[in-house]
Amino acid sequence: MSDNDPYEHPGAPTPPGKPVRIGPLGWTVIGLLVLAANAWLWPRMLGFL
Repeated sequence: MSDNDPYEHPGAPTPPGKPVRIGPLGWTVIGLLVLAANAWLWPRMLGFL
């Protein structure tokens, strides 16, 4: 990653025609967050039924 490319920094606007790429680490973090949210939400949702 070069410091000269503003598009490589998180939060930078995506240039036209360039898809947003999420690396394997990003998908792993997203997956863990989803699993954690599900594990936290489901018992509470089922408890209210």
